[in-house]
Amino acid sequence: FDEVVLSSPADGIARPLDMLMSDDGSLLYVSNNASGLITVYDTETFDRVQTFGQRQLTFPEGLAWAPDGTLVVANAGGGTVLRFDVDSGELLDTFEQLPGVTRGSTDVLIIPAPAVASGAIILPIAFRRRR
Repeated sequence: FDEVVLSSPADGIARPLDMLMSDDGSLLYVSNNASGLITVYDTETFDRVQTFGQRQLTFPEGLAWAPDGTLVVANAGGGTVLRFDVDSGELLDTFEQLPGVTRGSTDVLIIPAPAVASGAIILPIAFRRRR
């Protein structure tokens, strides 16, 4: 890429914490922690082409691709991990945080598992800050 700056609320950027490219490199997915949204940009024009997660995400952080091509989002504010269809932006699944974890999920780990119906095991990861 040439240098492009996406940094204002008008661009849909509000404290971005993670980014992923589509398989073909045509789209950039950004988790916006402050707005609770995932914004999608065309990588040639850097125009915003899609926004999703409204009223479903609170402080989204880590992003990962599931083997089936869906987007998995660590939802730190809700202590959950959510899975979205990237074409429609539809929420497909919500995974609860593991018992005993006291902070919200800040990232997500995808482990391929062909024997599982979804093709993967999705694990929320929470990090505790040491004082």
